[in-house]
Formats: sequence, structure tokens, C-alpha cells
Amino acid sequence: MPLFPVNRVNYAFWLTRLRLRDYVLASFVCMAPGALAYSYLGYAGREAASGQAGVVRKGLLALALLAAVAFLPGLVRRIRRQRFTDPATLQRRLRNGEQMALIDVRSAEEFQGPLGHIAGAINIPVAELSGKIRELTDLRHGR
Repeated sequence: MPLFPVNRVNYAFWLTRLRLRDYVLASFVCMAPGALAYSYLGYAGREAASGQAGVVRKGLLALALLAAVAFLPGLVRRIRRQRFTDPATLQRRLRNGEQMALIDVRSAEEFQGPLGHIAGAINIPVAELSGKIRELTDLRHGR
């Protein structure tokens, strides 16, 4: 990559406290898809140049691999996206009347006590969450 020369980045990681195992694993996971896609694209190009059968299929597969590598960072960001909201955002969404399933995981005493509760929230204490998975799934799907 022109922006971050590989050799300089490797030397920089050597200066950090990053463990070798983590560095090797991250390098493999991040570089293997691109290396595989580019290698297969080269293979498909060689097959096309030599006039082998099935060139179109191999070329399309190579392009699909490249597209998958291009969309992989976005997919990772979507998977790692924050699944919980901060109090200010929650308050704004409630003021706007947005429909949402709101679960308060405090104990029943805390839910009814001086801290109060949020109107429309469902109280399922943390200890009971595992037993209420079916109810939560139905709630998520609007049943």
C-alpha cells in the first residue's frame, strides 16, 4: 500500500507491545482474502490468455472475490457497530416518539424504586434474561 509501506509498518509494530501471536493472526486474517483474490485473478488471466475453457466462469469468480474483499471492511464495521445506545440518544428517540423495544434489566425493586423507570420499558432483571429469550425474540419480530 503506497500510503503505509509494509516494511515500515512491520518495523513500527516491532516497537509496540503487540504480541507476535496477535500480529500474525491479524496479518493473516486481514491479508489472506486480498492475496487469495489477486492470486485467483492472476490465475484466471493466465487461463484466459492461454485460451482455456471456462474462462468466463473463472473470470467472474475472480471478480466476485475482489468484490467480496472490497466490501469486507464495511461488513466488519456493521458487525462491530454499537448495539446499545447512550442515555442522551435514548432520551432524544423517546421524545421523538420513536417505536422501540426498551428493556430495563434492573431488579424489580430498582425498577419501581426511587430511580424510577422509563415509560414503556419492559422490566426483565439480568438474572432472568436467559429464560426470556423466546419472549425477546417475539418482541423483536413484532409478535
